[in-house]
Amino acid sequence: MPAVLVPCLQLGQPAKATARSTDKAPIMLKHRHQATHNLGRNLVFLVYENTLLKMVRYAQVVHMETPDIETSPSCGSLQNTAPGRHWLWEYRQGGRTDATNNLTREDRVTRGNSLRAATEEHTSSRRTVAAEHRVSDCRQRGTAKMSPPRKVCIVGSGNWGSAIAKIVGENAAKLDHFDKTVKMWVFEETVNGRKLTEIINTEHENLKYLPGHKLPPNVVAVPDLLEAAAGADILVFVVPHQFIGKLCDQLKSHVKKDCIGVSLIKGVDEGPEGLKLISNIIRERLGIEMSVLMGANIANEVADEKFCETTIGSKNKEHGKILKELLQTLNFRITVVEEADTVEICGALKNIVAVGAGFCDGLGFGDNTKAAVIRLGLMEMIAFAKLFCKGPVTSATFLESCGVADLITTCYGGRNRKVAEAFAKTGKSIEELEREMLNGQKLQGPQTSAELNHILKSKNLVNKFPLFTAVYQICYEGRPVTEFIKCLQNHPEHL
Repeated sequence: MPAVLVPCLQLGQPAKATARSTDKAPIMLKHRHQATHNLGRNLVFLVYENTLLKMVRYAQVVHMETPDIETSPSCGSLQNTAPGRHWLWEYRQGGRTDATNNLTREDRVTRGNSLRAATEEHTSSRRTVAAEHRVSDCRQRGTAKMSPPRKVCIVGSGNWGSAIAKIVGENAAKLDHFDKTVKMWVFEETVNGRKLTEIINTEHENLKYLPGHKLPPNVVAVPDLLEAAAGADILVFVVPHQFIGKLCDQLKSHVKKDCIGVSLIKGVDEGPEGLKLISNIIRERLGIEMSVLMGANIANEVADEKFCETTIGSKNKEHGKILKELLQTLNFRITVVEEADTVEICGALKNIVAVGAGFCDGLGFGDNTKAAVIRLGLMEMIAFAKLFCKGPVTSATFLESCGVADLITTCYGGRNRKVAEAFAKTGKSIEELEREMLNGQKLQGPQTSAELNHILKSKNLVNKFPLFTAVYQICYEGRPVTEFIKCLQNHPEHL
């Protein structure tokens, strides 16, 4: 039973060359059915039982199968049997090995079509195998050493925390290098007779702080802080800044050393040397590297998936890249910058300016006055950052979303502006309005102004920041809100 054997690498190529005589001696091979070939002449030497039977042109090969054969080293250029390079052969029950010469035209066409179809199928198979080998190579080079998917915990579940949980949950479900389950620490409360965690885990909605927006089912509400943060590779902090100290005390010694932290908290604290950034408090108490995220991001609009931008400040470029991948969506676009301190300062100070903008609205001043308040507030933000930030402070960072964009949106749409307007109109205290209007949320602007005022007094710089000072005096020292504009009429920017 002779066998026609031809390497698949030649199939499908034009077979225009004519056979030439050869004086090659019989080729001794180790296997029964093998072949060698001459690429220059497009010839195949047919071998059966270690005997050279015939030399044919490729065009005469009419039928193919794909056995699992490995060639002998004596086959020269055919010895490379990388996976995916099979051999194609034909059995004939007796008769001449060059029986194709007796085929009718119709038989030739039929067998030619079979040859082309088999060639295309085999080529496709080779491509698939090659792709599998590339994946295998990648795994050998790095996948085997790849760390397991990163676990993410969100510390906080208010309005902004729930909006961020929606983004993180959706991204974690799609990206293989993040664990599918995202834990969210929830301060347990009772809503309509039910526990808030129960509502979130069954109805996938934070009915108290983000009603009307469904959270992904892979976001799991956990009332115990240590349970929520257990084993976390990434901690997303998004709670009112006045609570961060106590939370860090609970988490201390329960956080992985290589955990990545990112703060979405807008506020500052007072330390022995003056200003204390929230990210620094977390870094010192937990011993982890911290980045920050700040921007023009009103929570409800982010949850509605309305297009917006934000800024990540990260001194560690690799961490910035990881966080961007976790948090970015088509409608939540992120820029990463290295001036993390400046980014965080912007997020804290703009709330004080927003309170001043709310006073303007409540007193009935027009757009010109409000624009002036925003500009003067921006100038005080820049001056304060240059005085108190240890790292570089450039104007470019204030042009990112964390700077002027966040300032504008907060002065027109944030809760600090909203409550300050009601304060100017009603005469009620900030604390009373906070309880009435914010459904349990906390204002950041007034308390940040108090912390800044202590710092400015200690440095004898109160007169350099009249807008920040006026907001503090009106909110906490009983200064009439009607005197707000008077405080700005002799601003250092005008001298």
